[in-house]
Formats: sequence, structure tokens, C-alpha cells
Amino acid sequence: MSYIVRHHVKPRGTFPRAHLMRWQHLLDSRDTQIASAFRLLKQHKSRWVTLPDLGRRARCRCVTQLITNLRNHGCVVENRTEVVQDDRLRGVFEIHSWYRLLKEPKDLAKEL
Repeated sequence: MSYIVRHHVKPRGTFPRAHLMRWQHLLDSRDTQIASAFRLLKQHKSRWVTLPDLGRRARCRCVTQLITNLRNHGCVVENRTEVVQDDRLRGVFEIHSWYRLLKEPKDLAKEL
């Protein structure tokens, strides 16, 4: 038995165009965990990236915090979660997560 849940989370709040462009520059040019995660998602734009791949690239174990930070910096990131129950082991579930970048800060700035 398994089921899939999709979440499409928009950035929190509205951002001035100048902030979006500044965040775009910082995400593109910096060598930080959040920038590493952003670049991986940008390379695979509109394709799913697994949670372990993001963690390895960003050298981070708390990938959900990276995704939250990306959303707070104007990125639109969708996540998909699959919950799989092992029929052989009663009550044991595995949770698999994927993320994909739908819009970058510069995309949102163009819409303003």
C-alpha cells in the first residue's frame, strides 16, 4: 500500500522587486548550503530531486529547513511525498520525498 501527497507552496508574503533580484544574485553567486540546494534544483528545473540528493549536495541533514529558506527568499518549490507501507512488517512505513523548483526569484520579479 502506498499513496502520494503533493504540496505546492508559494513564497510567504509579497516581496519588492529589488529584494527578489538581490536574492536571485545571492543564490546564484554564493557558496552556502541554501545556494547549493538552489543550484541543484535549478539544474533540474521542473524535474523532481530526491531529499537525499539535496542533503548530499548542500552538505546538510535538515533539508526541510533549506526548502523553507528558499521559499522565504522568493522561490516556489513543490514537494511530493510518498508513504509506503511494507506489507511484510506491520506498522512500518517508509516516507520518500522529492522537490522541484517551479519559479526562481527573478521569475516572480518579472511578474511584478
